[in-house]
Amino acid sequence: MPYLATLALTLVIEVPLYALVLGPGARRLGGRAALIGATVLTGTIANLVSHPIAFLAVEPLLDGPVGATAALVVVEVLVLMIEAGIVVVRHRDPVLATTSAGVANLVSLSIGLAIV
Repeated sequence: MPYLATLALTLVIEVPLYALVLGPGARRLGGRAALIGATVLTGTIANLVSHPIAFLAVEPLLDGPVGATAALVVVEVLVLMIEAGIVVVRHRDPVLATTSAGVANLVSLSIGLAIV
């Protein structure tokens, strides 16, 4: 699958999941529009930062030396760390940040593996 299609699919899957998981914690930021905007923006930024780093830089470097499976494991751990870091900056809750990044990436990875 071409990179931009993979990124688009990731955004379609993960951004609503971020909104779902972050929603209750984001209520303190303001009204419904602020809630939706904050969670969608957070999920979008997290993916737009982590995805190219992981799949255009790290994965190609690791794929040959360690193999595809090990490279994928390293990339997914890296993505989880990057995305949780971005979420915690915005939402100030490390448990919520890790949970939201974990849920979004687990679902996205599972769907991606099912498609491939």
